[in-house]
Amino acid sequence: MAFSPESDSLLLMAQSPDQIHLIRWDTATWYVSVNLTLQQGLAAYLSAALDLAGVIYNQPDLLLQSLSYTEESDLLDMPSSISPGFWNAFNTYEGQVLPSSDGTFILINNGQSILSWEILSDEYDFLIG
Repeated sequence: MAFSPESDSLLLMAQSPDQIHLIRWDTATWYVSVNLTLQQGLAAYLSAALDLAGVIYNQPDLLLQSLSYTEESDLLDMPSSISPGFWNAFNTYEGQVLPSSDGTFILINNGQSILSWEILSDEYDFLIG
């Protein structure tokens, strides 16, 4: 759960084993302005600053879902150079994803290593671990 940068909306990402529920309230009226459901993936994150959600799927692909314009989403291929072992550890150690504040890159922690990926790049930037 997070407020938008101007605190004009409150965003909630609620996850179940099969689905991700995204809800946005307008804080002036507390009216629900967005109510979306996405298919669950390996990991999901919410970027209140950019008003979007990201979901990493098994391929692995990254879905970027706009919360400002709910009809807009983009499915990006993640770098093929990320080893299958990285994703196996992600499942084992319940990894996490953290977006940068400007949305240009994400950090992916698989419980053993941390990887930085600039979203529009074909390769990841660094791997620590």
